[in-house]
Amino acid sequence: MPNMTQRSIAVLLVEDNPTDRMAFERHVREQSLPYRLRVVTNLGDARDLLARTKFDVVLLDFHLSDGDCLDLLPDLEAVPTIVVSGTGNESVAVKAMRMGAYDYLIKDPDNYYLALISSTIQKALRRKQTEINLARSEYRYRTLVETVPDIIFQLDERKTITYINSAIGKLGYSPMEMIGRPIAEFISVEEDGELLRIATKRKGERATKGLETRFKCRKGGFLWHEIAISLVALDSFGIWNSDFAPSNGSEDKFLGTHCVARDITERKRMEDQLVIFSRAVEQSPASIMIASPDGDIEYVNPSFLKSCGYSAEELIGKNPRILKSGKHPPEFYRDLWDAILSGETWLGEFHNKRKNGEIIQELQSISPVTDSRGAITHFLSVKIDDPGRKKAEENLQRYARELERSNAELQDFAFIASHDLQEPLRKISAFGDRLVQMTSSMQDSQMKDFIERMQGASLRMQKLIDGLLLYSRVATKAQPFKLTDLNKVVANVLSDLEVRINIARARVETQSLPAVEADEGQMHQLFLNLINNAVKFHKKNEVPQVFISSRRLSPGANLVLDPLPPGPEGGPRTPNGLPEAEAAWEITVRDQGIGFEEKNLSRILKPFERLHGRSEYEGVGMGLAICNKIAAYHGGRLTARSRPQEGSSFIVILPEKRKKEDAGF
Repeated sequence: MPNMTQRSIAVLLVEDNPTDRMAFERHVREQSLPYRLRVVTNLGDARDLLARTKFDVVLLDFHLSDGDCLDLLPDLEAVPTIVVSGTGNESVAVKAMRMGAYDYLIKDPDNYYLALISSTIQKALRRKQTEINLARSEYRYRTLVETVPDIIFQLDERKTITYINSAIGKLGYSPMEMIGRPIAEFISVEEDGELLRIATKRKGERATKGLETRFKCRKGGFLWHEIAISLVALDSFGIWNSDFAPSNGSEDKFLGTHCVARDITERKRMEDQLVIFSRAVEQSPASIMIASPDGDIEYVNPSFLKSCGYSAEELIGKNPRILKSGKHPPEFYRDLWDAILSGETWLGEFHNKRKNGEIIQELQSISPVTDSRGAITHFLSVKIDDPGRKKAEENLQRYARELERSNAELQDFAFIASHDLQEPLRKISAFGDRLVQMTSSMQDSQMKDFIERMQGASLRMQKLIDGLLLYSRVATKAQPFKLTDLNKVVANVLSDLEVRINIARARVETQSLPAVEADEGQMHQLFLNLINNAVKFHKKNEVPQVFISSRRLSPGANLVLDPLPPGPEGGPRTPNGLPEAEAAWEITVRDQGIGFEEKNLSRILKPFERLHGRSEYEGVGMGLAICNKIAAYHGGRLTARSRPQEGSSFIVILPEKRKKEDAGF
């Protein structure tokens, strides 16, 4: 819609009274109103002109030679229309407004009403723009609600479904067949009483509740869902209140319930698997012990107790040295700790002492257990009594397989933990989306601003968690190494970044790159982060330029970055050595951007470290940390050369071939 202070407004005047027409035209000239005015004298001409010309607003006289304005109003639904009449008939004015007129002005003998024309037109245009914005907003948020995977529905006071989104299709139902039916028809009998108790008016309880329940599928069976339930009411001022908790003396009027249901069937399955895993450990014939990072015993299974002769109370909280026989030298334990602290599984033979003093020979494996960040949280010991070496040898492979399966189950446990870490954040985002929808028609700009800030913070936290998970899975989720053409990798990265590169009008030049033994997916992530940073951190008003090159480093070379004069604060140099007797490749991603002080290099290679505020450059400070970890996982390194306002060169050193013993960290 036009803004009167910016450009002219197309106005159609439908008026058959010559005196009134001339008065209006004179008023427009004298007031220098920015109107492009067209005038017709009857309804027929008005229809013809409207059919071929677009107008911003219509001024329509009530009584015309070929009818009255009520005959034309149905055709003017898309155009703001102001009815002008010589009579002040209130019932006629109400009827005109109900048929779509934006306002109703009454002519007076002295033409004072003309002074109201300008402000009335402005109000009509603003109202029309508001309607357009509301329609767009409603479409946008309805589209959002209809595309989210969660089932979103509303219940009235009778617990009848009044709205449900298309996500219900996953259960085999359509929204239309659900609306008007009781929610109790679609949930498990065991949980429907709890849901109906929450979804009702209650005295003095919190408005938002959570519930796990099972939804019935059309074709049979159930799917577990976690439901966030919010009560909604009109307060004593008539304002929609979604933070409703009825209490004595409350004048709020209960309207119904909003519900957001998320499928947790897979989570429930994993929880069941954990129960099975726990029982398997308890019932396993293998002696199993779990210790803290400091080595203190936290769990022993019945087989372990039977093997050593102690009770659980005598062992929990103690150090495993309680079983020490004195038959192993200090180097034995030092090698053991070096192995497990570096992330490896130690497998060997122990001579342990039972409670009764008997020395027993046991084959034992000790493995580190890590969390989603890769940090060691526990140690897992699995051992078997060995009255005879031959019997232990026969069973070794079987128990090794059990150990591998146990470690896999523990990795699943870590995955569930990371999943649950994100659940509260997803709820905040889901409730924020609902708040945006519920406040879309409100005029409270401060409330909308608060909600937008909340959503922005939620999105930033989600990016932080995603980056952290990606960082922690560099080793645990890696694919087998294979000969990887880095030219192909970079080409795919440039394709992924095509939109960002085009928006920034960046120029990226790539020389011929080598093929190395690597995880292709991790190479893609490494170059994606480096090139994206090179494009992002460019100087203002300058076109980003990125140059990618490589050179082969001969076996035994010791690369030290060419010396640069120290910065104003004496920034340190960044040497980078190569493994002996190994050929490697040096790949450089160079830009002409804003650069940085080299003394900050070690800082920006750590998670969550940033040199610039979010208002200047987007990001969460994980990109270079991920690149650094990927390079290390491949037996290489990441370093850089840079000066403020002189660009940066990020240098990746990758071995041509990776030695088997380099796997992991």
